[in-house]
Order: sequence, then C-alpha cells, then structure tokens
Amino acid sequence: MELLVYVLLLTQAVLGNTKLDSCDEECTCISGILKTEKSCTSVEEAFRNFNITPDYVQVAPKDFLEADFGTATVNLGNFIPPLRLVDPKTVSYHKGKKHGYYTLLDIDFDGESNVKVIDLLMNIRDVEKVVPTSGDVIVLFTPPLPALGSGVHRHGKLLYEQKGPIDANQLDLLKLSRYPVIPNLTKFTKTYHLGNPVAGNLYTTELRRCDSSDKCLDKDDSVKQCERLCKILSNCNNDQIDQMQCDAVDK
Repeated sequence: MELLVYVLLLTQAVLGNTKLDSCDEECTCISGILKTEKSCTSVEEAFRNFNITPDYVQVAPKDFLEADFGTATVNLGNFIPPLRLVDPKTVSYHKGKKHGYYTLLDIDFDGESNVKVIDLLMNIRDVEKVVPTSGDVIVLFTPPLPALGSGVHRHGKLLYEQKGPIDANQLDLLKLSRYPVIPNLTKFTKTYHLGNPVAGNLYTTELRRCDSSDKCLDKDDSVKQCERLCKILSNCNNDQIDQMQCDAVDK
C-alpha cells in the first residue's frame, strides 16, 4: 500500500510537469496525450482477434466500455506504453441499469501467473463514471507494468452485471486481495453468478528494454523522476539502475 501511494504521488509529479517536452524526442518521459484512431472493429471482433475469446472469455462482450488513463485512452487493442498506465482515470458504461450491481475486472492475460488481476471492483452502482475506489474494492489498482523482456501483454477490462449484492468479505475474495491471480476466469464468474461480460475493452503494452543510450543530453529533474519511476515499477535489475534507462517511448 505504501509503495502504491509513493507511485501515485511520483506519477502525479511526473505527469503534471510541463518540462517534459524539453527534448526534441519523447525520450523516456511522458509528453502530451497519446492519440489513437478509433477502431473500426466491434468489441466481439477485437476480443477474438487478440485470442482472448474463447481462450479466456468464452463469450465476448458486445458493448464498448470506455476507459481512460491520464494520458491515454483504451481503444480495442491499441498499444499504450507502460508509463502511461500508472494514472487511471475513469471507466464508463452508458447502458447500465439504474438500480443494478456491477463488477469491473481489469486483468493481464499474459501475467506471470495465469490471469493476473490489476484491479477488481464489486457492487458498483453508478457505471456512468467508475473510478478506482468505486463500489467495494476487492483488489486495489496496481500499475500494470510488465516485467522487462516478457513481451507484449494483453490487458482486458470487463464489466459484468451482478444478480444482486455480493458479500465482499467472503474468504476467497479476501485471499484474492492478497494474491491477485484468477487461475480460471470462467470458474470465477460462475462462482459469483456474473454470467458473460456486458461490456469490455482491451489494450496492449510492453516494456521493450533497459537502454543505456542517452537520448536527452540535458535532463532536468522531471525526466530523472520519470526514469526512476519506470525502474521501480518494471523491476529493473538493481545493478542496472545507475547506468541504464527504461525505455517507454510510444510506437
């Protein structure tokens, strides 16, 4: 928890600093908003194209789930550099039932241990604007930074309509908060009577390399903070920290 607070504070300092545009290239820092053209595929097609359906989610969601980070928008499989994923904003679904209960699941399908949960919220009432503390927080949001060299990771956001309120103090859910891994997503949804997801979205990310090249010759403190944040969240080898940078530039 202390690490998460530190990460969010450091992220706010980095994302909010106007000096990040001081280099001719984006370097290892975050600059501006990542713009992506709206996908022309349907949600169902996107989930099939990325082999999420039927490998993990037997029936793909039909509706589009709006999801935004501080400097990027999720758009059915678009690539988002790791450092743009540390500042979640809102998730929105405009077809939700006024008196309904919903579960929002954010998962890494390519995590080290089966399906890794990035965050899990249950008993959400207002799905017009879901924030990381909406409903009952089962798994607190953790920045979804992939391990260095682990390749491209597919991350999915799934919204389920509950049959009714779910007891968030169940032992299995308390265990999940400490070890956020779901070995079998289908079994999990059946256990809590969630059915098929009503809405969804997905994106990809990858930590490409720790690179000793120095693209910014005159680094100010904001750029150094950005590099430090990347190293912390991506678990770069401690022996590399003094000499190497984590590269998180946009494609």
